[in-house]
Order: sequence, then structure tokens, then C-alpha cells
Amino acid sequence: MASPKAASIAHALLCAVVTLTATPGATAQSGAVPSPVERYVSASIDAAHNLVIKTAGGETRVVEKGDTIDHFGAVHIAKDGTAVGVTAFTFECCQSYAIPTQVVVYAGGRVQRFDADGLSIEAWRFAERGKQIAMSATQHHLFCVHFYVLYDIGTGELRGESAEELKCPYIERPRRVRQPKWVRDLGADRKAWDR
Repeated sequence: MASPKAASIAHALLCAVVTLTATPGATAQSGAVPSPVERYVSASIDAAHNLVIKTAGGETRVVEKGDTIDHFGAVHIAKDGTAVGVTAFTFECCQSYAIPTQVVVYAGGRVQRFDADGLSIEAWRFAERGKQIAMSATQHHLFCVHFYVLYDIGTGELRGESAEELKCPYIERPRRVRQPKWVRDLGADRKAWDR
């Protein structure tokens, strides 16, 4: 027969083992298997102007346009297939036509909307293997300054920002600034992608 002290120790060890294996977010050391990352193989805009995404597993995901968006533009899939993005055109103050003011991203079963705060999006691209999105925006009809932002897709947090002055009637001698790599990469894509 075990002593009361030995039984108490055995009970404490058993509770610790049960607690370790039942803890949410357990690591591989406790035998948990990470969930697979959803991959997207195609995306398009349907007749109702919604974003329709096909997964590698053959399933369909639909992101509805909603009431605030007039229409979607060109659709792009991140190189690693983990995110799909589309430019959203909305009506802003004083405009008789819709302009590109958002990028809508679907990744990991979530929809994220990245807004240009009333500015017109000129270009955007996925960065960091589909984990981030870089955007270039400017005032509509006044192309004196390009604004650049870099967001984390998972959290929506701003990761970087920059600006570039351009020669125009208001800026005769624009200041030149060495831009970070994500801005230079975006500039290279500016001509390759339409909105």
C-alpha cells in the first residue's frame, strides 16, 4: 500500500500531465498537430460582383461586395497561395464615379479591409510571402505626393509608412528620399498590375 505522501505526489503528477495535454495552443512537444494553412488556387469576380475564391481542397469561399463598395477591380493571389486580394472601388465625396480606396484581403478564413483614408490607391502588392500588404496611394487628380503604407495582414497593424514628393505645379523641386525595399518593390509592380 502506498503512503499518503506517495499517493499525493502521484495525484499531483497525474493532474500536471492532464493539464499539459489539455492546454489550448499546445506545442509539438505535447503532441499537438498544427492546423494546415488554407491555400487558394483561383479567384474571380462573379455576376453579383462578389469575390469568389477556390481553395486547393476544392472548396469555394465568397466575399460579398457589400453596400459600401461599388465594384471590385483586379484580383491577385499571393505567390504562396495563402491570401487573395482585390481592389475595392467606392464613391467618395465630390466624385461622380467610384475610385479605388480599399484593398480587401481574404486570408486564413478572415476578411481584412485596408483603407486608403479617402486617397486613391495606385498600386498594391503582397509582401513577406503573403503576410503583409504594401499600398501606394495619392490624392485623386493631384499627383504631387505618393503615400506608401505596409500592413500586417494577420493583425491589421501598420508596419511601415513613407512618402515621395513628385514634381507638379505645387512642388517644383521634390525632395528625394531613399525608400525601404517594400516601397521599391511596390514601385516595380506599379506598371505590371492594374487596379
